[in-house]
Amino acid sequence: MEWPKLISTLIATATGGLISISALLLKWRLDRHKEAADWFFNRYVEEGLGALIQFLDQWFIFAALPSRSPAAALAIRNSTRSQTLRFLALTR
Repeated sequence: MEWPKLISTLIATATGGLISISALLLKWRLDRHKEAADWFFNRYVEEGLGALIQFLDQWFIFAALPSRSPAAALAIRNSTRSQTLRFLALTR
């Protein structure tokens, strides 16, 4: 058996294995990063900003009401945007 040939084969196999393992670890890390970015976007941009925009929209519509009664506020809070705008058009 030729030892130099065996050693070079073992080195080549180990190098190829390390390259494969490092590529898999890099892919795993990038996938985790993408999942975290998607979670952040979903949590804070879609859900958070959506709720904030809805709150501010209702607040501005309530401020535009001619009479700021609690009953009107409750009606606005439980209605859709188109129903609220129709209500505002009727009260003016």
